[in-house]
Amino acid sequence: TVALARGDYYTGKVDQYAKEKLGVFLDDLKLSESKVYQDQPLTVFATLTARTLGEPIDVKVSCGDIPPAKTADGTDVSKISPAVPTLYPGSSFAVEQFDAVDIDCTFGKGTLVPGRHNIQLNATFNFTTLSYVKTYFMDKDTLRGLRQQSIDPLTQYGITDKNPIAVYTTGPVMIGMSLGQPPLGIDRGSDEFLATLGMNVKNTWDGSIERIKRVIVYLPQGFEMLDAGTYEFNRADCTKVGDQERDCALYTVYEVLPSARETTTFVNFRAHIKLPRGAYDKVLGLDPVATRYFKATAEYEYKLSRTIGVTVEPAENAPGAALADKNPPGIIGTPGVIAQANSAIIAWT
Repeated sequence: TVALARGDYYTGKVDQYAKEKLGVFLDDLKLSESKVYQDQPLTVFATLTARTLGEPIDVKVSCGDIPPAKTADGTDVSKISPAVPTLYPGSSFAVEQFDAVDIDCTFGKGTLVPGRHNIQLNATFNFTTLSYVKTYFMDKDTLRGLRQQSIDPLTQYGITDKNPIAVYTTGPVMIGMSLGQPPLGIDRGSDEFLATLGMNVKNTWDGSIERIKRVIVYLPQGFEMLDAGTYEFNRADCTKVGDQERDCALYTVYEVLPSARETTTFVNFRAHIKLPRGAYDKVLGLDPVATRYFKATAEYEYKLSRTIGVTVEPAENAPGAALADKNPPGIIGTPGVIAQANSAIIAWT
């Protein structure tokens, strides 16, 4: 069909966002004051901006202090209750496409001991990356005949994109996909066609993947997933895995569930797939070269962190502290007045 040969809603969406800057972005932290004293509140702030695929994103924010090991008088800071800051606009909120949110993290006066501190602001958010890879299928006898004549089968039929690579939406995670060197030949005399779909989900930003919830794999109708390497997988209801319902007539959908031990770095797996003889015509169609798309969606939580170093000065070092904290000197003696022409001298004796 035209949809299979030229892509579909999903691949069109991936192409649209493949070169745009997507994700949640957190600026570097800044201090509200250039000098910080123990008896004054301390505020650090940053701006969080969102560039999304259109859906709202839930953001969780936390802020903390990494204090010096000891105070100036030698007290072990680990024995002091940690400072608890106030967050504005709160510890959780939702952002939508093109939103910008100013975040303040404020420590109350007297809550930070004097010394060097590292203040860290964290933003954890849910995000989705979409990916697809295009490949080509041919009748194996036709493919073999062309190669025996030293004819490049793809050139023969006017195909210039001979080694398609995975295309994915930008963001903190990339999805790589491969299905072997195209075109792939299907032997009509065989009971089934077997192939391996290699996939990897990898962190590409300076934050961390907190959890990969699932990887949704879309196989062209007729294909079946036999396994997903060592990971659990199950058949999914296409109408309940996003906004791709309009593509459901063209794809069979599976959920791959990564193991907990690998959800913070990357996920690699090789899914073995098959096409039974009864589905050969569905995939090959009527054209000499059939173009098909294999797709994947990764849903995950991602964390960004920003840190700033702060030196908290003792309260007595604050400007005006010496005068504010001490009584003026007393005056002792008996005053005497010496009159002069235009002035008087008052002296104590």
